[in-house]
Amino acid sequence: MLHTQPLLHRSILAVLRQGRVVTQATHQKYGMSTKTDSTQPLLSNHLVELVTDKSLLKTECLVGGDWARAGDGATFEVDNPATGDVIARVARMGANETRAAIAKAAASFPQWAARTGKERAAVLHAWYDAIVDAADDITTIMTLESGKPKAEAKAEFAAGILLVLLSI
Repeated sequence: MLHTQPLLHRSILAVLRQGRVVTQATHQKYGMSTKTDSTQPLLSNHLVELVTDKSLLKTECLVGGDWARAGDGATFEVDNPATGDVIARVARMGANETRAAIAKAAASFPQWAARTGKERAAVLHAWYDAIVDAADDITTIMTLESGKPKAEAKAEFAAGILLVLLSI
């Protein structure tokens, strides 16, 4: 099964534990669907309020440059283990989606390999810069989905970003 890091987005509207409700106003403000089907992705108001860059909130999986839901519409809940609150419902990608992702990655490899080292380094630098710029939001999401303290999420982020820098 393809496990996606639940950086989240779109179709919302669910009553969450502790009585939190994602409102119609939130949907309209961020251009989100108002469907209430339990198979639909969701984001908690709490998560939406804490993250500044709403483009980081995804409930789909990035496959071949496109955000995709599971073919069968399956989702799973992401909860904050520290509080038990459901913070999102994200796509549950299975074997078919995994094969499609592998095929799309393999098909794109020749284009990547054809780039010069300088061109690939420029792409990786841009990725690094984007990650660093979003550090506070990324560590907020990490904290909510893992239940760990913010300081621990920041340390984990720093270690990860160092690996990106070393790959350039």
